[in-house]
Amino acid sequence: MLAAALVSALVSAAAAAPNLAVRQSGSPPCYGLGGLHVYENLSNFTLSAVNTTLPNANSTGAPLVLASNNVNWIPAASTVLATYASFPPDIWSGPEFSLINGALIPAPNGNLVGYDANVTSGYGLGFAVTDPENEQSGAEIYCVQDDGAPSGFQHAYLAVFGDTANFSLCTSLSVDAEQPPQNQVIYKATSENNDQYDYNSCYAVQLIIQAP
Repeated sequence: MLAAALVSALVSAAAAAPNLAVRQSGSPPCYGLGGLHVYENLSNFTLSAVNTTLPNANSTGAPLVLASNNVNWIPAASTVLATYASFPPDIWSGPEFSLINGALIPAPNGNLVGYDANVTSGYGLGFAVTDPENEQSGAEIYCVQDDGAPSGFQHAYLAVFGDTANFSLCTSLSVDAEQPPQNQVIYKATSENNDQYDYNSCYAVQLIIQAP
């Protein structure tokens, strides 16, 4: 079950905006998810990946971090979403994210800020990292959907383009011999990926919202 802090944040977000579900159901980030239990705005959460095909080691899944992009297939993105276990020296401490009008924004880290890049089918979830003077608006393509359990929020899932079901964790094929392969989040994984990741290593996951 989500921690009380996250439940409170979700409830507050809905209460603060009249007819939130009606407005969001027709907006690009949440389109396709239906009119209820969807959010374009949510503050201070972390992400984890839960295997949907095999048992998980725990109920919270594998923590995700911003990792150095050791492959060259995401234009203008210097970091990618990967498992902490495959990239322990993560660039962001945490990291915590906020969803702002559908843009997935990492919390600032020292003198750096980050913003999400657009997502291409068959490739990863990339982020640009820069100094505050060069910060740009993120791509407004993400949404959060909770499961609407009668007893309260059980889980909340990250969606891109209104889709929560087509994420995978795949092992990258590094172009840098000094960096080991990473388990990176891929959207709509395919064998036709320009040898950027091992398609046979991919397994389906859902991206779970966690209270920090």
